[in-house]
Amino acid sequence: MKTIKFCMAILLCLAIFISCKKNRECEEPLDVRQSFLLLSFKDINGKYIHSEVNPLFSKDSLKIKDENGIFYSVFSQTNLIPNTSSGYWEFDVGPIYNANTDASSFNTTLCKSFIIFYNSNTTDTIRTCFKSRETDCGSVFNILQVFHKGQLVGEANNTIGTKCLITKY
Repeated sequence: MKTIKFCMAILLCLAIFISCKKNRECEEPLDVRQSFLLLSFKDINGKYIHSEVNPLFSKDSLKIKDENGIFYSVFSQTNLIPNTSSGYWEFDVGPIYNANTDASSFNTTLCKSFIIFYNSNTTDTIRTCFKSRETDCGSVFNILQVFHKGQLVGEANNTIGTKCLITKY
């Protein structure tokens, strides 16, 4: 009888330990369905084109769609320009993973293009490449790369998003 109680106590402690460990690992689960790009833009002279004062383009005119014509959510937030009291707009775009079209990214690297509309007449293109993987708590991009005009402008590993600075020519 004592042996059975002892074994049950050990099993209970083991179950509690495993559940605590698992919950701790998943406090902030990541999921590629919540993926994002955090974009900011400069001109060839190094000035932010979406500055708060005298912007080259209005922050409200920025739109982004993928190569299939699907428009993505764009949220803006301000940041301070380093070593100044002036600000610029940064754009959170996403989710960049589309469950309907991007499931193959769990087996192979998937690349897709996004068209940036600075306004109705001025566009640009970025290309993302990513490979997704399942985790104990969700999913992440094993690798996420963002290219603009063939140049790597953002890269991240084992997460769901990255920050990119794009130079508008």
